[in-house]
Amino acid sequence: TTLCRSLHKGTSYFFKLAARNKVGYGEEIVKEITIPEEVPSGFPLNLHSESTTSTSVQVTWLPLVLADRNGIITRYTLHFKDMYAQLKPTELPVAATATAVTLNGLKPDTTYDVKMCAYTSKGPGPYSPTVQFRTLPADQAVFAKNFHVKA
Repeated sequence: TTLCRSLHKGTSYFFKLAARNKVGYGEEIVKEITIPEEVPSGFPLNLHSESTTSTSVQVTWLPLVLADRNGIITRYTLHFKDMYAQLKPTELPVAATATAVTLNGLKPDTTYDVKMCAYTSKGPGPYSPTVQFRTLPADQAVFAKNFHVKA
């Protein structure tokens, strides 16, 4: 008996078995076994913001580690909201191949809460810890666009 450990969910494995004696190996038997998918057990990593303006921000992340995927990631969902508003968060579906998304139409000088989860065909995994980012003040963005230096 042999026990196979560390198999990944949502993955197919091929096992080959053949008897051996003094003469050599016998006929080989091949068996394919697929481990069923489950919801992800982890979340997107290193969620942070880049390229912030007064009304937009680019959010980037790293994919789940293989052991936490539990199958093929089919998409992500990003939730974001003004941290002081009592409104429900905006839910943004994101392609499974993406590692960045730009949020537009945001309010200037506002702090936003952002969290994210991944999906397999079985459903969503847990959300990442919430991170915060703040958009720039409206007047600072205008200043930056009209700034020139003369030598």
